[in-house]
Amino acid sequence: MSWYADLETILRGGLSVGFGGLVGSFFLVKGDEFISTDARQYLSSRLKSFNIDPPDASFAAVFAGVFDRVFGPDPARPGFILKTLLVSAVAIIFFFMTFLLVQPGLAESLFTTNMDAETRTYQRRAVFGQLFSTALLVNFAVDYLCIAYCRDVVHQMERNWSWKRVPWFLAKDLVGKTLLFIAAMGFYYGMSAVSREAFSGKISTALLSVPITLWNGLLMRNLSAVYIYSSLISSFWLWGYMMSGLIFQMAHITPQIWSFVKWVLPIDEKPVRSIGVIIAIFSTLSYWIWASLLN
Repeated sequence: MSWYADLETILRGGLSVGFGGLVGSFFLVKGDEFISTDARQYLSSRLKSFNIDPPDASFAAVFAGVFDRVFGPDPARPGFILKTLLVSAVAIIFFFMTFLLVQPGLAESLFTTNMDAETRTYQRRAVFGQLFSTALLVNFAVDYLCIAYCRDVVHQMERNWSWKRVPWFLAKDLVGKTLLFIAAMGFYYGMSAVSREAFSGKISTALLSVPITLWNGLLMRNLSAVYIYSSLISSFWLWGYMMSGLIFQMAHITPQIWSFVKWVLPIDEKPVRSIGVIIAIFSTLSYWIWASLLN
């Protein structure tokens, strides 16, 4: 068994915790300081009460407030752009590590000495060349647009709230980002066909290859997986936040569980951080299961 296979479980566990931290950090780092006292009191009272009624507009408004304080209220400002690029870079690195976990053969070819130096150098240039060129030309722009689009969807939820429309808003967030990514990949592949004569120099061939490339990327079979999943990082925040309300409601069903939750989490003083802890735990477990199924 190779050295990589020996460390597979440890690596999966570390990346699972890392993913939980990556998603949960949006709420854990001073999230409660980014909202008003009234908003904290509202969120705290909602989390503590067993209420079968669905979330209202104020629940979405809390997320919108945190989002605007983290990134800024104007996507055109340099601060917003720089922060989205930083998040994009972190997400790209993380999901590249995930790709190597799922594809141990590639990891060994990049980092072991079990092949001649010329072959290993060629492999590294091919992989990292594709990674950096696509990240610079496509993914940073796509991630910026996806995060800006998530902000727009959240504010639409706040302004036009209806609990029946929550699934529509979440689906709109996901579908919009998917279409952005498909358009970006189509543009990149089309330009590659024209400028580098890839795909036999045919734009039609390049465009037809996009769907199968993205499908294999979703299954972690090619490097497009890195770009696909990193572009969805803001969806993980939004979907996790909306699911947290349901998770807290489920905890109320069993008194013992709810007593433990109240004892562990600072729901009164820091309700946003409490949500972040729940989201981090849920994201960690979800990543572990997902990575295990892919392997």
